[in-house]
Amino acid sequence: MTNQGCREAFDRHSFRILTGFWLLGAMVLVNSYSSIVISSLTVPKMKPPIETLKDLASSKEVGIVLRHDMTMGEQILKATNGVYKLLGDRARQNPNQILGDPFKLNAMLETGKYAYPFIQTFNSWFVALQYKKDGQCRFHATKPLPVPHGYYSWLVKKGSPNSNVFSEGLVRLWESGLTRFWSNSAIGLAKAAECFDSKRQKTSVQQVPIRLLDLTSAFLILGIGIGLAIFCFLLELIVSRFQRRIYV
Repeated sequence: MTNQGCREAFDRHSFRILTGFWLLGAMVLVNSYSSIVISSLTVPKMKPPIETLKDLASSKEVGIVLRHDMTMGEQILKATNGVYKLLGDRARQNPNQILGDPFKLNAMLETGKYAYPFIQTFNSWFVALQYKKDGQCRFHATKPLPVPHGYYSWLVKKGSPNSNVFSEGLVRLWESGLTRFWSNSAIGLAKAAECFDSKRQKTSVQQVPIRLLDLTSAFLILGIGIGLAIFCFLLELIVSRFQRRIYV
């Protein structure tokens, strides 16, 4: 529009300035609209992964599944306030998310639509298992939740002379780090190390589908441009008819 090189019908500087401002405004509006449309279509909308129970409670895309026969599930379902109550109410609204069958639980988790608060060993095992099946990190385990699960011990006969031996042996075994090493080896953490990389988890995001709402600003600019064009066109018609009446 600005490189045609043709002569204007009017030689007045005011007309040239007005035309220049009009072309500049039109160019800015067109470039703004096109850049917004391109960025909306090419740049994915991102959201951070769920890391805490508060993130899970505020998420609308990810639900929660609970085991009613486990300590964590009982604590959430019996809670009367706080984030536990919010999660418990969400689970009660969908009774199929409260279950006791571990196989159904795993099937629901594999869909990627649910989160499961449980001991870290199970979560790490599930992440490593899915990585082995799919060859990619579809899931990740958060940092340990601030939830007291109590202490675990071995059940032996009352008065058994081996009680002290077991207690002392378990303590030494835990302090040596062998239990953690054995559990990690059994889970297969080494083969799925990228799924447990803290830096990768911080930068990992989920792509959200583009909605019509994301293009609101682009259509708003387009509407402003169309409105100004129609207004100027009507104004020119009014001025033209007014001038015709004067000359007639």
